[in-house]
Amino acid sequence: MNIKEMFSTLSKNSKIWVVLTALLVGVGLLVFAKTPSVKVSTEGAELSSYASRLEEKISEICSRVQGVSHVSVAVSFRGGFEYVYATDERGNIISSGGSGAIVKQKMPEIAGVGIVCVGGGNDALRERIISLVSASCGIGTNRIYVTEAKR
Repeated sequence: MNIKEMFSTLSKNSKIWVVLTALLVGVGLLVFAKTPSVKVSTEGAELSSYASRLEEKISEICSRVQGVSHVSVAVSFRGGFEYVYATDERGNIISSGGSGAIVKQKMPEIAGVGIVCVGGGNDALRERIISLVSASCGIGTNRIYVTEAKR
């Protein structure tokens, strides 16, 4: 089959033209779509500082639970901070004071929380701590582990 015959066959079948046109429009939209520039930062100092503040807050709320004391907390993250920068119509990042203008900052996702405390060996207290941390951090109970501290 030569090229002339292929075009003749295609021109007679309007369904194929509709599919081809839709395909070309879809590819064009993907190529020319304006999406904000996103940068994920896992800079050690920034992430470490955030982790420390979060661990302190979790430790503080757990310490306030009746029967719980000497709390140590470790938080792990999946990824880092995510920044979305403002872009112009061509997709270039808009600069503000020598750096990109941040439109949105997304905090790192908590991967898990480990808690060691006096009282963590008691089943009822462990469940209360897990529920408290789950609600305050917005993470599933399956990502929180609580155990008894050595005396």
